[in-house]
Parts: sequence; C-alpha cells; structure tokens
Amino acid sequence: MPEIKIAIAGGGTGGHLFPALSIAAALEAEGVSAIEYYGTARGPEARLVPQYGYKFHKIWIKGYPRKLKPEVFLIPVKLTVSVFQCMAALVRFWPQCLLATGGYVCLPFMIAGKLLGLPIVVHEQNSLPGITTRIGAHWAKIIFYSFPRSADYFKDRNAVLSGNPVKKNLGSIDRNEALASLRLNPERKTIFIFGGSQGSATLNRAVSSVMGELNSEFNVIWQTGRGNLPPAIPSGVLAGEFFDDMNTLYSAADIAVCRAGAMTLAELAAVGLPAILVPFPYAAEDHQRLNAEPLKEAGAAVLILDRDFNGEVMLDRVNEMLSEPEKLSRMSGAMKSFHYPDSARKIAEAIIKIAERRE
Repeated sequence: MPEIKIAIAGGGTGGHLFPALSIAAALEAEGVSAIEYYGTARGPEARLVPQYGYKFHKIWIKGYPRKLKPEVFLIPVKLTVSVFQCMAALVRFWPQCLLATGGYVCLPFMIAGKLLGLPIVVHEQNSLPGITTRIGAHWAKIIFYSFPRSADYFKDRNAVLSGNPVKKNLGSIDRNEALASLRLNPERKTIFIFGGSQGSATLNRAVSSVMGELNSEFNVIWQTGRGNLPPAIPSGVLAGEFFDDMNTLYSAADIAVCRAGAMTLAELAAVGLPAILVPFPYAAEDHQRLNAEPLKEAGAAVLILDRDFNGEVMLDRVNEMLSEPEKLSRMSGAMKSFHYPDSARKIAEAIIKIAERRE
C-alpha cells in the first residue's frame, strides 16, 4: 500500500470522539501510515487524542448559540479564523482524505477540505443528523449513518448504513465471571444505572429515592457522574462517579437504565442488553428521543420521557422486566438487531479506497 495520510475531526462530546478513535484504530490496522486529529481545546478530544498517539490540532471554533446572544456576532470571525487554521494544517500534512464525525469543529474542517479539493467522508452517529453533518453531506464522497431512519436526510447522496463503531471486546466476559470480579451476588439480577460521564440528575434522584427497595432485591451498579457520588453508599451497591471497564459492567448486567446517546445505544446493542431509556430532554433537536424510538418500536427497550421518570416508575418497570425472563430474552435479541459488526473496519476500508484513488 502506498503511504496514506488521513485527517480526522470530531469532538465536543464523547459521542463524536469515540467513533472517530475507533475508525482511526481500524485505519491503522488496515495500514494507514499517518493520522492527524482536529478538535477544540475544550472538548474531551484535547485530553484523549494525544494519549492515542495522534498529532492534535486545536481549532478556535466554539459551539453555535441556538438563541440570539452577543456571541452570535462573533461566529463569522471564529468560523473564518478556524477555516484558515484548518487549511494551514491540512496544507502541511496534505492527507488523501478527510473524515468528519460531527461536532462544531467539523464545519471549518470540512470547509477547508472543500476549498483545498480534498475528499471528505462523514460519519453520523444520531438518528437526527447534526447541523454540520447536514451541511457537510453536500460535499461528502460518502456518508455513513447509524440509524435506518436517517436515510431520509441523505436522499440523492452516496449514503451507507454502517452503525456506530464500538470496542470489539464488549460482551466478551462470562456473566458469572463478571459478577465475581465485581463481588456481586450471582443469585440476584443486576441493574446497571448510568447517565454518562457527567451523570444524570434525573436518574440519580430516582435511584436515591428507591435505593432501599432496589438494594433489597437486586445487585445495583450505579454510575453517578463526576461530583455526584453520595457520601454514604449502602452495602452491596457498586457505585462510582465513573467506570472505565464498561465491558465487565455490561457483561454482569441483566438490564440497563440510562440516557439515549448514540454511543450508549450502540454499546447496548453490541451486548444485547435490554434497557429502560430516559432521553436527555435538552439534547439538540431532541435527538436522544429520536435515537430511542426505533428501539422502543422494535421491542428492545422501554422509553420513558424525562418528565415522567421517577423512582417509583423505574422500580415498577424494573420489576416488570425482570419478572418475565422470556420477554427479557426477546428484548435482548431485538437489541442485538441494532448492532452492526465490523462497522469501524468497513468505514476504514471505504476511506482507504477513496484515498488510493487520489494517489
């Protein structure tokens, strides 16, 4: 293979960053010789990308206010400067292809690529494509999307349903082995409750209000988010602000109670874990609810709106789901139907083909 260089942008949240890192790893496995990454100083990419060994370019762009605020008038200036920052770095690196995985940094990145005549590939994680994806779709050689209903936004475009890339080892641990490593009772059903790295105030309040009832019947794994860990945790409850080893937790769990971010749903699908989904109500354009609806319709998950969710509702749904093993098994199978194996490799192969044609 001739020397191939790929530039990647995506960030602001882990939902845009982690698919990019999975695809980057697949690109390296396929023989790509150099990868450089573009993001902002404020997003998680600024901390994590250098740990993966990629050169990181900090771009000045900031999120676009959705309401009229004084910052709105700075958008043209920041966008222009950011485009020139991207162009300067791209000219020095001169990749054969660009990959954009979403987030506001992708707009100047894709504009710069278009101005330089570099081919662009887009990956969209959510059911409702983000603003930058919808703009970039007009310039992209190929668009990869993760939910079947997203196809309606890419009519007359070269768009492929790929799903969201996830870590290969998810679900690889035996349930009893996972429970033993976590020191949880193998005779009990296990509930995994989490709201992402920042946690969820709604989920945390619900758990706290019925912790006694939950803990008396089930193993409880509770990821509270940073700064939200209660001072006293009942014996038998595994609680932490953040857990790194999600594979073990998913393998131990019988059901999950969580938000409906695209990457969370991709991981649930990879392990076939039935879930109670509580979409974050303030997600842009209510995209978490739109992510969750296909899983509800397929019988893979229960969908409860944030305003309707509380401890008693959660306890009722948990008891209902865990009291019907056959239904739970069907839900698991339905959840697995949303998993797209080898997503990262397939996207990487398409990028390499585009890059090789540019040689």
